[in-house]
Amino acid sequence: MVSKKADPSQGEVWLFDKDKPCLILSCDDLNRGPSQLVIIVPFTSVKKGIASNVKVSPPQGGLKTVSFAMAEQIRTICKERLVKKMGVITDKSILKEVHSWVLDLIWLS
Repeated sequence: MVSKKADPSQGEVWLFDKDKPCLILSCDDLNRGPSQLVIIVPFTSVKKGIASNVKVSPPQGGLKTVSFAMAEQIRTICKERLVKKMGVITDKSILKEVHSWVLDLIWLS
């Protein structure tokens, strides 16, 4: 497990719970705040045909295989569950698409 002083930043890809990749979605104010929480979107390597699964191709985020950010599975986790930083998503269009899906999925009318 990573120390409580882990410093994940928005747009980074981390492993959590040993071997599961995730995108850090929360803003850096939350990431560095006293709550020790981060908001993530997990990845899958399986194409499921779900519109809200955003395709991310290597080498983005340090991923080794084509993966899909599952925006419909947004969750909050304790930073203690973060294991290792893999890399950063530098393609802003990918980040915008994930953010857009998350907003669409939680939009209250």
